Amino acid sequence: MSRADSHCTPHAAAYALLVHGFCRNGFVLEALKVLRAMVGADMAPAADSRTRVYRSLLREARIGEAKELDAALRCVGDGGEGFGKVVNLLDRMIGNWVK
Repeated sequence: MSRADSHCTPHAAAYALLVHGFCRNGFVLEALKVLRAMVGADMAPAADSRTRVYRSLLREARIGEAKELDAALRCVGDGGEGFGKVVNLLDRMIGNWVK
């Protein structure tokens, strides 16, 4: 998301913009990677980003993953301590997507 030598960290709005753009253009795997970076930086995605990813996963016929990720992201969005759980879930989803 940012250069290795950069001291600036992306803002949640920048992550959301990328997630929305990737989803809108059918690049769901790339959207998941950006979402993973966002959650890895302890930033909870807003409801509209969560919905966009959910619908994109449904379009890809990944219904079970869509439901599981949506539930996990809701816990994070509600102030839960599920960031690690979501990161692990996204890592698994990204790994399965590539295989």
